[in-house]
Amino acid sequence: MSHFHRGLSHSPELLEVLSSLARDPLASHDMPMNVSHVNIGELNAGRPVDRWHTDSTDYVLVVMLSDVQDMEGGDLRVLQMPDARATVNSDSDPAATESLLAKLGREGVPEHLIETVRYSGAGYGIFMQGSKILHCVSEVIRAREPRMSLVTSYMTRRVLAQP
Repeated sequence: MSHFHRGLSHSPELLEVLSSLARDPLASHDMPMNVSHVNIGELNAGRPVDRWHTDSTDYVLVVMLSDVQDMEGGDLRVLQMPDARATVNSDSDPAATESLLAKLGREGVPEHLIETVRYSGAGYGIFMQGSKILHCVSEVIRAREPRMSLVTSYMTRRVLAQP
């Protein structure tokens, strides 16, 4: 509903930059509920801001809105694997396959495959293929204010692209 959110996500200049980065012609998401939203991570909530997940949209731009100086926790954690939607063979039964997400949910996410992203400050962001990259945000332990990030979603304009 916000004019700022809608204006930012539909900005031709931003779409051109993000399309160039993605090497894919992008458009703002066509479902209004997916265009833009703010995630809020409460202080000392006793849980992660976001549990491990992939997004339902092709690409996301996540911009930090909060002052991150002296923030402990609230880190974006990204699984360093090519496509979290992949299927994997079971070590004990090569004929059995399951989704990587199911396997990681059952066995846990190996720490050596996780990259932690710390934002430099308010206004900095990360652009990623959220639908393919398993990610989470850790609990905010200490901060000057709740952790707030603006998430804008984009989709490819290539309607016949493989998911």
